[in-house]
Amino acid sequence: MLGTINRGFTLIEVLVATGLLTTAISLLLPMISLLNNEQLILSERRQIMHELHDNLQPYLWKEKSAPGEYSSKINGTLVTYEYAHEGEYVEGCAIWQNVRKTNETLCIYGIKE
Repeated sequence: MLGTINRGFTLIEVLVATGLLTTAISLLLPMISLLNNEQLILSERRQIMHELHDNLQPYLWKEKSAPGEYSSKINGTLVTYEYAHEGEYVEGCAIWQNVRKTNETLCIYGIKE
């Protein structure tokens, strides 16, 4: 008789543990996915900022005119670069579509020497 009571208690214990584990997994998976997407967005933004900065330097330090607009791919993402003169400044902008499928624009300015 006591063996039957213990087996029933073990079954309930296993069911409760399985329910807790399932709840934890169902809460953690969306959070991990969101964190991965945000990490990709920040990494992509940082790489594009570095590329934009490096591409702007020749137009600031040398007597080169800004090319206007051109596109290139960074890690499979199509990025459009636009350069323009705004008074004494040279404006460089990058436009791309991020992982969330929203358009992002990032602009930096430099003073021509």
